[in-house]
Amino acid sequence: MKAAYFDCQFGAAGDMLVGALIDAGLDKKRWLSEIAKIVLSPDSYKIEIKQVQRRTLAAKKFDVIVSENAPAEFRPALLHTHSGFSPSHGHGHEHGHLHEHTHGSKHSHEHIDNEHHHDHEHGPGLAVAMADVQAVIKNSKISQFAKDFSNRVIERLASCEGPVHGMAPEAIYFHEVGAIDTIIDIIGFSIGYELLGIEKSYVSAVPIGRGHVLTASGYFPVPAPAVALMLAKIKAPTLDYEIDYECLTPTGVAILAELSSSWGVLPRFDQVESIGYGAGTKDSPKHPNVCRVMIGKISG
Repeated sequence: MKAAYFDCQFGAAGDMLVGALIDAGLDKKRWLSEIAKIVLSPDSYKIEIKQVQRRTLAAKKFDVIVSENAPAEFRPALLHTHSGFSPSHGHGHEHGHLHEHTHGSKHSHEHIDNEHHHDHEHGPGLAVAMADVQAVIKNSKISQFAKDFSNRVIERLASCEGPVHGMAPEAIYFHEVGAIDTIIDIIGFSIGYELLGIEKSYVSAVPIGRGHVLTASGYFPVPAPAVALMLAKIKAPTLDYEIDYECLTPTGVAILAELSSSWGVLPRFDQVESIGYGAGTKDSPKHPNVCRVMIGKISG
């Protein structure tokens, strides 16, 4: 059986997890051909993949650059930032930021414009209803696995955002996950996971960070309320490693929760076939800001 171990000892976000799959040997040409099937305007975003260093460790940095041509409600709304930091984010968080990249002195760039079409128009606004996000998934010509996995991630996010705000999940408007970058993170991860043929996954214990997150409703403590609730629901183990910013995002946790068969220690592989590192935006002076995936064969 082909299995994966997601080593997230320094945190996890959607873009980091996608970057780890790419670095582990994902066929980018096939992956991009599937990404092109997502029903979003062809000039609304572009994908950028960079080779960067985090504390001298080589890793892939995956970013979705949202265009000014994107429908208003799908653009980053600049609703969140972290106390003590600029709107550029520690792990490439899905909190409606504009993207400002920080990377090592040695890097290579690969700019990829999407080439797909759709005829769906959106009204004005800065938030996307859960039904609109689900419609993007439903109407895209991606595999059934990618649709099902992406929908479960969205539903998990809504099931935790709803109670936090005293609302039904279907009534939630996603400021965080409504933006194009996070929709691509979720669907892109689903596609990559399937293309790599992973059948079973394990996840390490995770750090929760510390500090505060500035939202449209004011400051919230880290972990963000939705993250805290998701961790409680899945009974995930946490680490006591001190990271002085939000290192674990709602989308990162939701993806890990959907794929994990167990949390904690590295499983015994019969053979390890590939390893990939996905980079966060911040280059921390204390640790390599990456998540790692190990892929190989296990028995049973």
